[in-house]
Amino acid sequence: MMMLLVLVIGGLGLLANQYHAAEERAKLETLQTTAEHLVPDILQMRRSEKDFLLRHNPQYVEQLTARSEHIKVELQGLQRRLIEVDQDPQQLKKMASLLDHYLSHFLTLYNIDVEIGLDETLGLRGELRKSIHAVERLFERIESDSLLKELLMLRRHEKDFLLRQEMSYWKRHTVSYGLLQQKIRASAITPKQKTQLDALLGDYQSRFSKLVKAKQSYGLSQNSGIYAEMREAAHQLEDDAKSTIDRLEIYIGQRKEHIEKSSSFILATVMMAILLLELFIARRISTSTRALVKQINTIEQLNGFSARIEVTAEDELGQLARSFNQLLEHLEDANDNLQQSLEKERQASEAKDNFLASMSHELRTPLASVIGNSELLIDECEESCAEQSRIGLIRSIQRAGEHQLALVNDILDMSKIESGKLSMDEAPYDLSLLLKDLEMMFLTKADDQGIQFAVVHNSEEPYQLQGDSQRIGQILINLLGNAFKFTEQGQVTLTVWSDSKYLFCSVKDSGIGMSPETIDTLFGRFEQVDGSISRRFGGNGLGLYLSLNLAEIMGGEIDVSSNMGEGSIFQLRLPYRPTDIPVQSNPADSQAESVLQQRYSGEVLIAEDTPELQLLERRILESMGVVVTTAENGQEAVAQATTNHFDLILMDMQMPVMDGIEATRVLRQQGVTTPVVPLTANVMQKHRDAFVAEGCKEFLAKPIDRQELRRVLNRFLAQPQEPRIAEPVTEPAAEPSIAVPPQAEEEVDDELMAIFIDSTTKNREKLKTALSEKAWPALRETAHTVKGSAASFGYPELSNIAEALQFALDEERMGVVPELAMDLLIEMGSVLP
Repeated sequence: MMMLLVLVIGGLGLLANQYHAAEERAKLETLQTTAEHLVPDILQMRRSEKDFLLRHNPQYVEQLTARSEHIKVELQGLQRRLIEVDQDPQQLKKMASLLDHYLSHFLTLYNIDVEIGLDETLGLRGELRKSIHAVERLFERIESDSLLKELLMLRRHEKDFLLRQEMSYWKRHTVSYGLLQQKIRASAITPKQKTQLDALLGDYQSRFSKLVKAKQSYGLSQNSGIYAEMREAAHQLEDDAKSTIDRLEIYIGQRKEHIEKSSSFILATVMMAILLLELFIARRISTSTRALVKQINTIEQLNGFSARIEVTAEDELGQLARSFNQLLEHLEDANDNLQQSLEKERQASEAKDNFLASMSHELRTPLASVIGNSELLIDECEESCAEQSRIGLIRSIQRAGEHQLALVNDILDMSKIESGKLSMDEAPYDLSLLLKDLEMMFLTKADDQGIQFAVVHNSEEPYQLQGDSQRIGQILINLLGNAFKFTEQGQVTLTVWSDSKYLFCSVKDSGIGMSPETIDTLFGRFEQVDGSISRRFGGNGLGLYLSLNLAEIMGGEIDVSSNMGEGSIFQLRLPYRPTDIPVQSNPADSQAESVLQQRYSGEVLIAEDTPELQLLERRILESMGVVVTTAENGQEAVAQATTNHFDLILMDMQMPVMDGIEATRVLRQQGVTTPVVPLTANVMQKHRDAFVAEGCKEFLAKPIDRQELRRVLNRFLAQPQEPRIAEPVTEPAAEPSIAVPPQAEEEVDDELMAIFIDSTTKNREKLKTALSEKAWPALRETAHTVKGSAASFGYPELSNIAEALQFALDEERMGVVPELAMDLLIEMGSVLP
């Protein structure tokens, strides 16, 4: 008990010492922090002084006064804290007095400045200006060259004095004034004019004398007048502040060192006492403890919970032994129950696996028969030209069977995932072939639904990738299936790209969209948007649950973003794992290339306000044999289309003067029926609806995809001519002198890239100006221009940041606008050479 009491007292003493040391350290830290702010605050105050002397704006007087009051508060706080640590605050009192002197001199200087005139229309300067203008008007009426010459000399001495602040010019001015008076008296002008001149010049000289005296009081140089006294007080204040801080730093450092030494000594003393006490106690209990440990080791060697420790004492160790025996009894009972539960779980899991295996066979066999025989019946009916109603009934049976088979597969996959038995069949695969299969799979569905579907592969892979292509395809089929299911009009796009770490697959649709609350529960089992959606669109709610789990098993994830009525974007991210197996060239590629060499006949009008995009689109079309005319805005497009014949109009949506929607509306009102294909870049559904209302049935996304462009040209222009046979190249093409991103190498040459660089440089300056002036419409217009241009020239990150800035301005989320604008400026800087 005595030892315990000693331990408690020592511990309390140590805590008290540590508390006192921490409290004193906190005071010293506060003192140091406050002192460190003193010099910067004085410099800020003097900055306001210099701003006022330079610009003569009263707002800097308010700033200086406010900062001087803040410094006074700091000095008072420092005085209190110095007293708390037993230091003399006399130096700080002196600084407070110097601050008052400085402020008094500054305010006197300000009053003199106001008297002189903060600009040339105010104060003595304004009065002098009015007076001399009256003299000059009278001289103009007198028309005396000799007098005018002397007046100009007088004005010159006046200007010299005001400019150079030297009294010698005042003396010259006085002499010149006397000479002018003499010449006036000796001149041939009328007495009345002499009287008027004498009065006006006397008033002018009087006002100028007052101005000179005010300037003398103000200070004609840094070493004279009130200005010199103010500077002396300011310099003394700065010197005292620096010396005070230096003295405090020395004191604080010494005091902290003393505290640390004292605390370390007390801590070492207490720890030594505790160590000695622990050694004493350890000796007393070590014998009994060794005996207890020996028995516990014996139980451990028996590898069971049935043995018990022999209790031979009634002290604390005896109580510990009895408690240990009780623990062994509880562990023995719990272990028996656990073994029984594990056996039941094993039997249940085995029964579940047997059931699923049986159900898989029992369900798949008849479904395979239903689907296969349905396909045979459809073929036979089509060959025999049977009624379409009968073929439709058989197709219904086929679709129902396929839906049921997909549901069975999803349930079996879900069971494997939950039991941890789903394995990935990883092997090298060709990503391009996988995407082509998906494109072929969903093109028919897109045609049936009357919506657009495109697969965009932004980074062609030279090598095959490692992974389970079947499971990756399963995920993308689920995501695309959902996109088609919930998109009744508009488009669905699968975009694929990669970087050094990840493979990205983004499925974007213009469907019904989702609320944030729905997104939170989207990936649960059997989860759907709501009951009405389930009844309207169907589905079982397993697809996204399985897709997310498959992605996570492969080391990836799925992100989703959506708004009600604006469609959804699902992005699959998987580890990028290239192999050393090159991608085999596809024989179909040569056929596709011959298609890409087809040429067209017709005239196309391009309405595009961005110069580099206008030139890029023009070159693409001209390379296909099309005659191209361009317009920089909707108004020009209307003028061109109403006076010339065109087979097709490609209309950008957002343009200055008149946008694409309004231009299309005007054309239709004027009876122009030329097909209009809008050029879009993630526009909202309401904008698409506006184009549809004017009869537009096609859209082209920016950046323009050549295959998609050819599809549009095939629809609206004359039938393609025979593919042109390319001339053999006799000389190697010159390397581009400007670095071109891989996304843009097909269309962009040196000239186009130079135009893009020049445009980006100008847009960057526009962005800076709009941001500094808070000109939000100009900022949005520049962001929109950069978004389209960057996407077309192969800079997706730049385009994405510009798009984010444009959307933030559209939604009036002004809090994030400055940060996004700075991000855009930085990204534009990285693009420039």
